Amino acid sequence: MPNILIGLPTYNNQSDTRQGLFLYAARRDGLNIKVRARQISALCWNFNTLFCEALNDKTVEYFLLMHADIVPYEPQGWISKLIAEANTAGAEILSAVVPVKNKTGITSTAAQSAEHPTPRRLTMREAYQLPVTFKARDIAELYGWSEHKDQQLLVNTGCMLLDLRRKRNVFEKMHFYTRDGIEKRDGKFVATFAPEDWNFARDAHANGLTLAATRAVKVMHSGHADYDNASAWGELEHDTLENSGT
Repeated sequence: MPNILIGLPTYNNQSDTRQGLFLYAARRDGLNIKVRARQISALCWNFNTLFCEALNDKTVEYFLLMHADIVPYEPQGWISKLIAEANTAGAEILSAVVPVKNKTGITSTAAQSAEHPTPRRLTMREAYQLPVTFKARDIAELYGWSEHKDQQLLVNTGCMLLDLRRKRNVFEKMHFYTRDGIEKRDGKFVATFAPEDWNFARDAHANGLTLAATRAVKVMHSGHADYDNASAWGELEHDTLENSGT
């Protein structure tokens, strides 16, 4: 039975009420689960505090970071399914494909390369044209990008599993951080932002870790409505630069 630490970051000590029920049910899967919730408004500090708990406890084999607004569809078996998909893919990092909270169907899973340095986000319609669990090369093939070793899969932290068993020493050199700045483009100043999940993914690639994303685990991104990854949907067939972020 693997030892799993689930980190639940919040900024106001609130989460979707359904999340607790699914976490309780997951304990019945025969897994050794510890749940840690932290209320810290500084996002990266919160993530890193939870990550440190996993790194400092040498008995923890898997760290599952889960946002307060992510709700699994299945009451039981979803954590075991995440672990199984990660093992099959040979991935130290596996993240569920999660749509953002609007009608576009844009997700926070993306890909980039030296040839295509602006991250292109995956849409839910595109996600269902890929294998259930996929890597950077699968997205690159879908996008029609030429094969390059520097292709990177940028995954999200909404439901992210880290396998600490074999490369804990690599994870011990990593942390979550954002990168903010101002650039001058075409004579105008423009604010720039690189989110913590994509920075973590970039560092993982740089450190030789294997990343994958999956829709094997069905989740809802809850807000004023529930936006799920259970089907191909959305107003957009593919991402545009206006929606892709930085």
